[in-house]
Amino acid sequence: MLINKVISYLGAWENLIHNYTENYLEIVESVKNLNSQDHIHNNRMSLKELSSYWRLLLKECGWSKEKYITA
Repeated sequence: MLINKVISYLGAWENLIHNYTENYLEIVESVKNLNSQDHIHNNRMSLKELSSYWRLLLKECGWSKEKYITA
């Protein structure tokens, strides 16, 4: 997957790339997996279903709400 342009707010993109490279790569891989699933192309998924499925793919990479989302 190639990202051509990014709007970065207060250096968030640079921070992600330089300080959280592994997380960035996991996000990219999960998006690739999300796009490669045949059932997504063959069936229309609601935004809620798509969001839930993406969360599942991230969970398979070891992500959890408790670990990555801070208040």
